[in-house]
Amino acid sequence: MLEKVTDEAARVLRAMKEIGPRDQLVPGHVELDYWSLTFPIQCRGPGGDQFYFVKIPTSGAPTNMRNGVPDDDSRSQGRAEFETLRVLWSFAQGHGLTAVRPLAYLDQTNAILTDFVSAIELHDICRSAALGSQRNRAHASDSLTASGAWLRKFHDSHEAGSRDVELDIRAELLGRFERLNERAARPHLVRAIWDQLRALSLDPGAVRTVASLPEFEVRNVMVGTDGIYPVDTGAPLPRPPEADIARFVVSIAMIFWGSPLFLLRRRVDVGLIRAFLDGYGRPDFGSKALDRRLLGLEWLRQWQDAYFVLDRVKSYPTALRLLIAWLYIDGPFSAIGTMLVSGRSGLAGSYP
Repeated sequence: MLEKVTDEAARVLRAMKEIGPRDQLVPGHVELDYWSLTFPIQCRGPGGDQFYFVKIPTSGAPTNMRNGVPDDDSRSQGRAEFETLRVLWSFAQGHGLTAVRPLAYLDQTNAILTDFVSAIELHDICRSAALGSQRNRAHASDSLTASGAWLRKFHDSHEAGSRDVELDIRAELLGRFERLNERAARPHLVRAIWDQLRALSLDPGAVRTVASLPEFEVRNVMVGTDGIYPVDTGAPLPRPPEADIARFVVSIAMIFWGSPLFLLRRRVDVGLIRAFLDGYGRPDFGSKALDRRLLGLEWLRQWQDAYFVLDRVKSYPTALRLLIAWLYIDGPFSAIGTMLVSGRSGLAGSYP
């Protein structure tokens, strides 16, 4: 499959006059996970080396694809993701924002071809800073501030609207609670979070809505020398700006997910979270009921996703799955979630 993608990419890049007729493409290291297959491509030619990047979205484990052929769901995801990249790039060019340039959607192989950005994952920078790297702490703080500023500029560059979102948030919270309550090893911990959320009453009336990016989070931000590059943002949706802020904050609280440190409830210093909030211009985030409702909503989503990984991605014996659910999922998620929703996370100076 790798050879097929590389050959198709070469044909497309030659047609676009990105590379010469004699230039050779050489694929680099392949990253494989449940949702995608990715790898860089180096172009070797008389004009010097150039680099590109390939991502193949999948609706299931890539190793399950028959003869390397993606299914219809994977193709739908690929086309939709490329279109989102194309729209984001076009918008960014007109508003002074950094973004990855999409080059082509390769129909035969469901591959998305983009420019290669020399960058580091913000997730890795934050992890290193949280583990005590003073060198990376300043880098993490600056990168988080830049991420907040990028998001604020994106929100402000779109025409804002307004609507009453209380019923929408309540319905989504209820749906997530019910599904999680049915699956959790310790449902009483889920119900405790739900009780806290129900006690938060929103102010009546319409609130400001913007073009929200449903996947803007730490794991989906690359940090380059000339700015930050959001990837896998999802298509914009009309939601309160606080929804994006809450998702990003929660993703910082999740940076040790998948490691033993998550079991110990190790978190990023709140000062780094505040760097993001200062960059966005919402240093008081967490002081309002809407903020905390959206924090709870995003936390329940992450809690659900943890069970998705356990149930569909990991092939553990039943006894081990129960132990992981009991200790590694429900325990830490309940403890951190309670802190976020109750207002004891230290995100803002005071709470109502």
